Amino acid sequence: MSHVLVHAPSYQSFADVLVFAADVATSLDAALTALYAQPVTLPTLVMDAPVIIDDVFRELIAERDKACAASAAFERWAHARSVRHGAWQVVDEFVDDALAAAGNWHDFIVIGRNTGHSVSTPAALGDLLVKIGHPCLIVPERCSRPAVPRRVLVAWNGSREAILSIHAARPLLRKAQSIVLLAATGDPALAGTAWHPPFDIGRYVEAEGLHAQIEPFDAGGDAGAALLEAAAAHDADLLVMGAYGRSRLSEWTLGGATRHVLRHAELPLFMRH
Repeated sequence: MSHVLVHAPSYQSFADVLVFAADVATSLDAALTALYAQPVTLPTLVMDAPVIIDDVFRELIAERDKACAASAAFERWAHARSVRHGAWQVVDEFVDDALAAAGNWHDFIVIGRNTGHSVSTPAALGDLLVKIGHPCLIVPERCSRPAVPRRVLVAWNGSREAILSIHAARPLLRKAQSIVLLAATGDPALAGTAWHPPFDIGRYVEAEGLHAQIEPFDAGGDAGAALLEAAAAHDADLLVMGAYGRSRLSEWTLGGATRHVLRHAELPLFMRH
């Protein structure tokens, strides 16, 4: 059985991203875990405005109790949406650390973009992808695309990130009616790192029982914009691609294509760093 993890931006209502995740889990006959992370942070103490720590902790505990109390409501809600097994988890931890840990026993993570939570901005999502290293299904706000993709566009450039994304997306790819695989050509920088031993993407998808139409893809100078144009041209419900980034001292630096699609995509993205 598959296991899907979804970030719950709130415990007070089950946002659109949870609806999308529930529909995905139902289509895959998967278990669904909704994770609400409440970091324990204390306000800075100011000499002329002291804070009573006991009161702060009482407020944090009360807030946590409210979040935990949403468990029964979520399980009923998930059952009503035909989710095979729904679970609600509350953790006292920062979102990225919580998702990184819980992602270890889930197949992929569903995260909403622009949900109002600090982790849902395009820049924060890019940092999250690079930091946690798990496959993520990123759902734009007010997404009109079906949770079970009919038409999938796959970006292939020979890189480690690309094949990890394709490998992780197999459960969704098997549900698709059509798959178009864009194979990068032109600029050698787009071709990624050579594989040792050699890797044949056509043979791989065929061995997986996936019937993909392979098309050459020359992105020109703006791979991100070209990918979204191709997604629109193919009326794709899902774009599968690698998330490219690297650590520079204490900062994460994202590739231009990753930044562009995270900022502008109107369809769900399946990505992995």
